[in-house]
Amino acid sequence: MDSRFDARQASAEALSYLRKESLDIFNRLHSIQEDIHFVHLVHNAYPNLPIMPNLRCGAWYVDPSIAKNVPAYFKSTDGHFGNWTFNLRRPNLHLLPIIIAHGGAILVDSTRAGKRIPDALSKTVPVWCAVINRAVALLYPEREDWDDELYCPPTSVSEQERVQIKARIEGWAVALAGSGDDHELWGMGLTPQLFWENKEKLLGCARDELPHVVNAIVAAAKLPRAGGAWKNQPSPISAVRGRLLIAAVPDMPAILPKTQPHMESSISYVVVSTNPPPTEDGDAGTTQTQDHILRFRMAEGKKDQLHFLRSVLPESMQFIRTKLAMGNAICVCCDSGKDASVGVALAALQLYFDDEGNLRSSLDGTTQGMIYLELCYFYASQPEIVVHASKESIKKRLQWIISSRPEANPSRVTLKRVNEFLLSSPSFRQR
Repeated sequence: MDSRFDARQASAEALSYLRKESLDIFNRLHSIQEDIHFVHLVHNAYPNLPIMPNLRCGAWYVDPSIAKNVPAYFKSTDGHFGNWTFNLRRPNLHLLPIIIAHGGAILVDSTRAGKRIPDALSKTVPVWCAVINRAVALLYPEREDWDDELYCPPTSVSEQERVQIKARIEGWAVALAGSGDDHELWGMGLTPQLFWENKEKLLGCARDELPHVVNAIVAAAKLPRAGGAWKNQPSPISAVRGRLLIAAVPDMPAILPKTQPHMESSISYVVVSTNPPPTEDGDAGTTQTQDHILRFRMAEGKKDQLHFLRSVLPESMQFIRTKLAMGNAICVCCDSGKDASVGVALAALQLYFDDEGNLRSSLDGTTQGMIYLELCYFYASQPEIVVHASKESIKKRLQWIISSRPEANPSRVTLKRVNEFLLSSPSFRQR
């Protein structure tokens, strides 16, 4: 009896070990490599159609050498049952010229084992197509033959669910006309871009070596580039004619230039990072200031959100306001180029630019603007008195950012802190 119990226990432990091993980073990366072969087969079968990854999962499976350098972001949760929506934070309107020019596109995504098709492809993308087509029909009513039907794969979406979704298309279209697996859980900070840049090295590692190699790659990627050029140029916000830009810290050159190609004005920087490099005088504190650079040290995720609210936002707004009044452009950078930098830029767009994207008159460089600098603390701490912000005006400016930088994806907590900063009194924020 004891012998049989021990065998059963040993068998259970072995199965548990095998399951744990099947989910580790070694197996994940080699599984991705197998799926990459299928993506290449599809691409070879339809060579004239542009192929693009659906962020975030799809970027693991599409070789950057064959991918269109334009990301798509159709989120599965927008297609979950009962939660169907056309999210104006992710309108993906930048894809339309590409699709029109080529007569279609190939979108690559993935889903969990056991599921036939991700909700992003079975519902979110069909909803997007139907809403776009319906919005066009509303704008051009003379086109009576325009197809605005909702088409979903019948093997994945029941007719009852399709009808429920279709009933909402009109409302989403009116609003529009008017305006991998979660790799964070297993990737140890590895991103699709880092995977493709180091693919051979990663896939050639033994299982026990892989975590150390990944840690080294991720740590190196967070450092500014040693050369004098940007790896990827900052994204200028077109709605404000490039007066604000957004970039990622790993794309920054080691020495940040005071000018940018094709820009007449000087440029200043706000850098929010887990490990900002020290200033020239060796300062490596929580906040570092140089003539044209303001740096903040801030932990990733939710850990430092109070610091973001109480220090990063008010101090960066004072810096940005001063530099804008001097005629400078401002480049805001964070580790991902998608989250904290977007939050800072969003607050600045609300405070310092009107609904037409013009710099507010108090910051136009006139005498009035220079006098206004004396009120810097008042303006930063009491924005609601000077600027009538609302959730709608903030949403509008977020759309400006996403249209110029489609990969922008601020977390819910970052947006919450920006709203709190702009819409609540300082006394309330300090509680």
